[in-house]
Amino acid sequence: MNDIQDKDIAERWQLRNIEETSMSEEELSNVLATGFIQCEEFCKSRYLCGEDSCRCVRSVFPHPEYYEEYRSLEQLKDKLEAYLTLVKLGEIDG
Repeated sequence: MNDIQDKDIAERWQLRNIEETSMSEEELSNVLATGFIQCEEFCKSRYLCGEDSCRCVRSVFPHPEYYEEYRSLEQLKDKLEAYLTLVKLGEIDG
C-alpha cells in the first residue's frame, strides 16, 4: 500500500458510518483484557495518518468510536487497578 492509499483508507475509516461496522462487547473486552499495543517503533502509517488512525489502529478497531471507547475503558481500568493496589496496601479503605 502506498502513502496516498493509506491516507485515503484512513480518511474513509474516519468518515465511515458506525452502523456499517460492528465490534461486539466481547471483542472489545478481549482487546481490553489483552491490551492493544500501538506500533512501538517508527510507523509510517502513524506518521502519515495520525496516531489515532494509523494502520495498526484500523486493523483492530473497525471504527474510530470503538477505538475511543477502548481508550476510555483502558483509562478506567488503570484507575481501578491503582485503587485496588492502594486498598491492598491498606492506604485507603475498600
